[in-house]
Amino acid sequence: MSITFPTTAEAFIDEQEARAGRSLNEPERELMETSVDIMNECFHSGKTGGKMPWPESSEEAVEGLREMGALEKVEKNPFAVRYLSFMLAWTKDAYHQGQEAAQ
Repeated sequence: MSITFPTTAEAFIDEQEARAGRSLNEPERELMETSVDIMNECFHSGKTGGKMPWPESSEEAVEGLREMGALEKVEKNPFAVRYLSFMLAWTKDAYHQGQEAAQ
C-alpha cells in the first residue's frame, strides 16, 4: 500500500488504519488531518520547486525543536518521537512525488 500525493485526509486515514489493523481514535484522526495538510503542502512545494516546508532530516527537526524550547519535552514523549519520524518520511515522500509530477 502506498499513498499518492496530494491526498485527502480520508484516504490517508484509511491507509493508516489498514496498516495499524485498527481504527484511529478521534485525537489520532485530527492529527492525521493536520498532517495531510502539511504533506500536501510539501507535495506542492516539490512540484513548484519551492523549499521543503518541513524539516528534511532528523537533525534539522531536532534543531528546530531546540530553538523552540520543546526538544526535551518531545524527547520524553515516545509518541512524539515516533510521530516526528513518521512525518519526516511522509513529507519527504510527498515532496519527491511533487518533484516527479513537475517533470
